[in-house]
Amino acid sequence: MISPRAHCGKLFLASPLEKRAIEVNLYKSINTIDTKFIQLYKNGMKAKTESEPTRERLLRRGLELARRRGLRALTVRELAREAHINLGTFVYHFGTREKFVEQLLERWYAPLFESLQTQTTRGMPALENLRALMEGAAAFVEKNAAMVAQLLSDALAGEKSVGKFLATMYPRHPKLIFEAIRRAQKSGDIRKGDPAQIFIFIVGAVGMPAVAFCILGAQAEKHIPVSPLFIKNTLSQKGFSQRIEWALEGLKTK
Repeated sequence: MISPRAHCGKLFLASPLEKRAIEVNLYKSINTIDTKFIQLYKNGMKAKTESEPTRERLLRRGLELARRRGLRALTVRELAREAHINLGTFVYHFGTREKFVEQLLERWYAPLFESLQTQTTRGMPALENLRALMEGAAAFVEKNAAMVAQLLSDALAGEKSVGKFLATMYPRHPKLIFEAIRRAQKSGDIRKGDPAQIFIFIVGAVGMPAVAFCILGAQAEKHIPVSPLFIKNTLSQKGFSQRIEWALEGLKTK
């Protein structure tokens, strides 16, 4: 293919008929170059979208580090090194460590809240809705036991970002369960009484054994012994389901 520059040089020496032919060839050359440029651009954009975005990589690596060692041990410098980016890139995407932790925890927690919200819109009987919400929360804890353990340990150690996040949880999934308790009372499925007390009873019976295990598990470096039997019955789905069944059985109206 003759370059556009060569075509332009010939225009000065050509006859009118030849000039017309050169102009046609010049147009074709430029159109070919434009087409190739557009294709290269599209290929570049495709490669960019197929690779993992920097923001996603930072959040993913941050969550992996938090599960292993907790958020209080997480530093921006280490995270940048793990994600293979410079500190300026981190600042560009998140600004501060606190903003990053806030978004990381929201990303981790959001699936639980969304799934429980879905449970409340299925139109099932009040007692079954309460059971489903409790089972859903239990399944989340079972799947994320390592992260829950680290969060509790971080909160007890005074990690402010974790404490701030935990404070935002009440209007969310605990409130869904609280409202489910009130509906089950209204339908006559469970006994009357202060719904807050019933909520505390359910959390104590179903959730506190898991919380205790998570706290002990996070202190493993201090060699606190934990019975394998305790582990098996505390965090397994079977163990959660049994405690939920016993708690609801005790709350049923006679």
